[in-house]
This record gives sequence, structure tokens and C-alpha cells, in this order.
Amino acid sequence: MQTSTAQQALFLMNSPLVRKTAEFLSQETYEPEAPEVQVVALYRKILNRSPSEAETQRGLRFLSKFKNPDNFCFPGSVFAQSLLCSNEFLYLR
Repeated sequence: MQTSTAQQALFLMNSPLVRKTAEFLSQETYEPEAPEVQVVALYRKILNRSPSEAETQRGLRFLSKFKNPDNFCFPGSVFAQSLLCSNEFLYLR
């Protein structure tokens, strides 16, 4: 199993490039009436695969917990950033 170092994780969490990329992807995939469409689209764009049913359900729970009335893209942006910081994104299999 491959993992990132603490420095790599901190860099990705705080990187302006990663944040801007996540925000762009969130805006591009935002679907107000069907959040599952956004979850699937983010998996496809970031990890180049469709999510499993369990991953889709976790993604929907994630999005529902990060509501922000001032920024409709915030939940998707945080979700996209978490995928960009994942080991699956960082390492080739």
C-alpha cells in the first residue's frame, strides 16, 4: 500500500492550485437537482472511473453535510479537493 507523507498531504490541502482546480471542477459539475450527477462526474474527471454505489452514497452524504448558503459550489469544491488529495489520485496502479 502506498501513502503520501504528511508534507504532501498538507501541501495538497493548502495549495492554491488544488483549491482553484477543485472550485473549477465543482462549478463545472454542479447539478442542483441531482447531486449524484456531480458525485459521478467528479469521480470520472478526477479519478477517471465511475464510483461504486457505496462511494456514491458516501459522496452524497459528504455533500449534504457541507451546505453553505453563501456559496453553492462549496460542498462540491471540498469533495473535489478530497478526491484530488486521495492516494488513488496521487499514485498509478
